[in-house]
Amino acid sequence: SVSTAGSGDVASNLLINTIARRWDERADRLVDASDDTLEAFLVESLVLANDAICATSLRIVGGPLTNHMPMGTTAILAMARGGKVLLAALGDSRAYVVGAAGAASVLGDQNLRGAWLASWLRGAPIAFDGGGHALVGYVGRFNAEDQPDALPPALRRLTLLPGESLVLCSDGLNDYAAGSAAELANMLEQACAMDDPEAAARSLVARANEGGGGDNVTVLV
Repeated sequence: SVSTAGSGDVASNLLINTIARRWDERADRLVDASDDTLEAFLVESLVLANDAICATSLRIVGGPLTNHMPMGTTAILAMARGGKVLLAALGDSRAYVVGAAGAASVLGDQNLRGAWLASWLRGAPIAFDGGGHALVGYVGRFNAEDQPDALPPALRRLTLLPGESLVLCSDGLNDYAAGSAAELANMLEQACAMDDPEAAARSLVARANEGGGGDNVTVLV
């Protein structure tokens, strides 16, 4: 939202196109691949997307990034094979597992608040002023020398049980669809009780728009 070298929409489209192209090239070889190979595919895809976004930022500026804010995007990737799911995420897009026991987020937000909470868990808390929404994880990162420098994504492996659902979403859902975590969990449970996953996703997008729709919202069930 504050970039002067591109935009979040451009960055997210570059991310999608880069990963889709890489999937088309590799899908046949991944069918029988090990979990480690699949996870490496997700990580390498995010590195390539980071490079593509950074290269486009530099082309837009037409020179050094001095006095410019390059574009970036959050990302969450899931690869499912049977009930086994591998996740890779950068930023504050979320993955929820929804089942008989309710809905639970399985990845923490990679923002200042998330970094502060993680520092407490490590026993070495960092200073925190309450401005917790600024991202510390994203795709489109440069290092101090203005060279593309991808961040390591958060990785998770999980197994879905029969009847459980996986919901992937951008923060436009959790920021606007509900007023509390409990309300959002209830909303996710109701949506995932639908027979049609696409209808479930659309119902959640509609709830975010009814709640103000102040951010772009993407939902996949």
